Amino acid sequence: AVALTVACVRVELRMYRRCRTSAQIVKQPPHFEYIVRCDWGAPSGRGARWWDELPRSYTLRRRWLDIVRFHDTVMGMAFDSEHGVPRVEAKLPELPSPGDLDGFMHCVAATGDTNALSRRRSDWGGTGRPGDPWDELDLLHSMYVETRLGPYFEELSHVLAEVPPSMIQESAAFRKFVTNGAQCKPRDRSAFGPARERFCGPAAHYAEPEDLAGAVKAVLAKGGLLEKQAEIA
Repeated sequence: AVALTVACVRVELRMYRRCRTSAQIVKQPPHFEYIVRCDWGAPSGRGARWWDELPRSYTLRRRWLDIVRFHDTVMGMAFDSEHGVPRVEAKLPELPSPGDLDGFMHCVAATGDTNALSRRRSDWGGTGRPGDPWDELDLLHSMYVETRLGPYFEELSHVLAEVPPSMIQESAAFRKFVTNGAQCKPRDRSAFGPARERFCGPAAHYAEPEDLAGAVKAVLAKGGLLEKQAEIA
């Protein structure tokens, strides 16, 4: 069994952004960012599992679409659609509805701080008085994270504990969710760092030298040029 516990620590709100780069204009509508924590158990010791090389605990930043895709991936491993029977005994959780984006935006706007949800709770200036925007934001965040997302990820972790490790080992979508963009990866220490693509636009796509060499060989072999060169040599 795979000892993995997935939990949503908090939710952050990203406001609308419009950025002009040298290549294009990038528009990002307001959206939630879910801070997800992955806690792995002790390594299996077999050395053949890709998750044995990961840190025992780290956090991820995911959007709602990422969580929906991860839910579909886990449900596909936990339920045998061919025979119509589940592969696990744990209860299959239902995906909760997305958060009230408008309600969060109104509460954040009332605080006067667009980064309110990104700050520590100790830095919040709640007074306890009726109608205080910080207290309302704290209540709205707690209801969403602790009441709706908390039970869902807890049930999802119970399902993961019974999913066959071989299916997790072979699932590229599962591995992408728990590793891609993880904060445990080395950070870019260059002059621009992660802001390079934001200001300079997306990087140009080019083929690797090995791929170019293979393509050249394929074209030469198709035209019979390789055999002619071999005869001349």
